[in-house]
Amino acid sequence: MSTLSPHDSVFVSLAFAVVTVSTSRSANASAGVDDRSGAVIADACTAAGHTVLTRTLVADDPDAIARALVAALESTAQVVVFAGGTGISSRDCTPRVLAEHLDREIPGFGELFRMLSWEQVGSRAMLSSAMAGVAAGKPVFALPGSPRACTLAMEKLVLPEVGHIRDELAKETALQPIGSARPAVPVVRAAPPTRAAPSHPTLAPPQRGKAAADAGKLEDAEPVAVPSGISITAQPDAERMDAPPIASGWEAGLRNLHGTIERTQPEIPEALSRMQPVVDVLNSAGTRAVVRLADGREYGAWGFPDLARRNSKVLLVREAEPIAEVIALHRWPGLAGLCADEGGVLPDATLALASFTEDRTGRAYEGPGQLFAVDGSTVWISHQRRVFKWDGTRTAAQAQASAEPLSSALATLVLSWAGR
Repeated sequence: MSTLSPHDSVFVSLAFAVVTVSTSRSANASAGVDDRSGAVIADACTAAGHTVLTRTLVADDPDAIARALVAALESTAQVVVFAGGTGISSRDCTPRVLAEHLDREIPGFGELFRMLSWEQVGSRAMLSSAMAGVAAGKPVFALPGSPRACTLAMEKLVLPEVGHIRDELAKETALQPIGSARPAVPVVRAAPPTRAAPSHPTLAPPQRGKAAADAGKLEDAEPVAVPSGISITAQPDAERMDAPPIASGWEAGLRNLHGTIERTQPEIPEALSRMQPVVDVLNSAGTRAVVRLADGREYGAWGFPDLARRNSKVLLVREAEPIAEVIALHRWPGLAGLCADEGGVLPDATLALASFTEDRTGRAYEGPGQLFAVDGSTVWISHQRRVFKWDGTRTAAQAQASAEPLSSALATLVLSWAGR
């Protein structure tokens, strides 16, 4: 069966995550209960030349559905298909749960599905809440639990257009499709809910030379608790089974800060919005969200290419004097970013430069200026709206002679932190 639409020029095999929502089937999965709907979807995918990365059974429970969605979004699957829970009974909640996590909906999918269903079941078609949308740069579909309805949706709507949808999303998020085939994996049960995060500890800038010790402590960090948004980590997928514990990177940083992510669009701080190069970098992010720390501080989060990959570059940004606080979270446990006057995750911009630079670089800077940014053992200092780098290898006069305009220096740093 061909899945090329008029928009497609080259067929690309995509990796699907299939989730069946059924309390009765989930409860009896160990007894070998047949998941006919999931099988229909999986068979349609493989017949069309695609692969099925995961098949999951979950109960008609909002938390279980949300966890299954998060796991699929954080896996290497490129398309997510749910079956079941789209009716009008009190326990049917799949569309409502998915809608809370979608960046945007595709209203035409539900409209077309109900139109096609009218030809099969007549006026009963109005009872279906089948829907589709986009989350974390991936198309997500919610189909009825009937095998016949799944066949209709897959053959008439999902498979003919999914390639074109992914092409459009790839242009927007710069995500590369996975072309290599993957074997289907057995049906699995949904993961248990995460535990609530503990209270936020007192944070202090790490001392030079302690990065390895700090990284080791992160392995025992509590998981990120996300009661009403998208969580950060899921059960390991096939490519992560042999990966070491998360001791560094943006996920480790967020765990250590006890942060939660909400799919709310953040605003660029006013001071940064006047710097067009910085705005251009932030606008190139594949995913945006809001991060809340346990102490109440709120940051905008920009993911490059997105917030669904462990190796993504993630910038946290919040309004602060004199410009903003910008955290290159993916550099964790090292601290990197633009410092703020009142302090935050990064060192306070008003710290005494001589002692701070000596501790950070091994050589004290004793000239005029204020802490502007840090990145590992390198410090940027601002003086009279100009910025220069201090790494302890030059004299104060030599460092000051290389100063550049503040806006230019900030744009260069943000560009570097975002990997652009």
